[in-house]
Amino acid sequence: FNYIQRGANVSVAHRPATSLNNTLAALTAIGINDTERDELFKVLGAILHLGNMQFGSDREGGATLSDDNPEAVACAEMLGCDLKKLAESFVMRNIQAGPMVGGDSYKVSQLLQQAFDTRDALARALYGSLFDLLV
Repeated sequence: FNYIQRGANVSVAHRPATSLNNTLAALTAIGINDTERDELFKVLGAILHLGNMQFGSDREGGATLSDDNPEAVACAEMLGCDLKKLAESFVMRNIQAGPMVGGDSYKVSQLLQQAFDTRDALARALYGSLFDLLV
């Protein structure tokens, strides 16, 4: 996963299976039940898939994301959200002109870098929310 590869190169003295068992025991100790644990791992999985999500661009320079992008499909499934709405949230932005009620609203394509920035902002927000939940 891209987000893991970009981090520091850390050597762990424990076996991965032992570390996972310790993590599961710690989650139980702080009152996280099995259903909550599974949801927590789904969000972590979605964050990892977000980091692998790649965008293309159209002729005008707007970001694109195919409907069958495997990372987007996995992410939407893990987060329990609509795939099309998730994909659109990365490549389009809503502009509100005038008052909220009765004003004009329209959508504008995001540039490629804006789509990557939006993707990374969502990943940070999800991770931050998990951190706040656990700490």
